[in-house]
Amino acid sequence: MVEMETDILGVVLAGGKSSRMGTDKAAIEFDGATFVERAVSVLASVFAEVVVAGVSSVAPTVHVLPDRLPGHGPLAGLDAAFSYAGGRSVFVLALDMPFVSSSTVHALIDPRPDAMGATIAKSEGRVQPLCGIYGSGLAERVRDIVGSGDRSMARLLDALDDVRWVEVDARSTMNINSVEDLEAALKLDQPGGAAIDV
Repeated sequence: MVEMETDILGVVLAGGKSSRMGTDKAAIEFDGATFVERAVSVLASVFAEVVVAGVSSVAPTVHVLPDRLPGHGPLAGLDAAFSYAGGRSVFVLALDMPFVSSSTVHALIDPRPDAMGATIAKSEGRVQPLCGIYGSGLAERVRDIVGSGDRSMARLLDALDDVRWVEVDARSTMNINSVEDLEAALKLDQPGGAAIDV
């Protein structure tokens, strides 16, 4: 039996207007499951508790955390997650990264960051702040940045003294932001394309 991680809260970030896609990305079917179902499934294979942060038209099978400050982007979702986490570290995954696997998640949580640090995915020089773990001591810092009106995840990372970057392949953190992105991702899931690993 696989031992589940109990000291880290798994959080699927489901906020956002999906304006480039034209429809709620959480409800998009991919490899037999919706984006939100797939993201929840990947995190649930690693963490004992998984929640969804942000409002979505799709009703997931886990607890949903509404943003305390709607309209403040993923940082508000992280703030809501820390408010719920009860002193645990928080692993965030944007629901529009369908190729992230449990092995990628394990690579990001081992070793654990310090309470005031973070471990974030990076591919081909591009930082992916919506795929990574944020230390248990960052709740107040996140709340302060959100309260200031800043929506930037980059601002949070710049404010941290201890950030570890883990290089992952570009496919793992492929974002699906548009119909064109979705078509490209679906081609990777066809025979001859890259297999999807949960």
